[in-house]
Amino acid sequence: MYIVGGVIPRFADFFIHSGFAKSFADKGCMSDYFKGIPVWLVTAPYSGLTGAGVALEQAQG
Repeated sequence: MYIVGGVIPRFADFFIHSGFAKSFADKGCMSDYFKGIPVWLVTAPYSGLTGAGVALEQAQG
């Protein structure tokens, strides 16, 4: 899972220590499935525009 947004860089330390990843994976009978999904914080500025640019390049060949 990719966590993306303008406030993420400012709250990255809090987010990392918040227990989000553990809570995300702790889903009862689905825990084994969710434990295999990594959680990534995207802190790159304009990542949405970068991705859109790559998609446009790929679409144009």
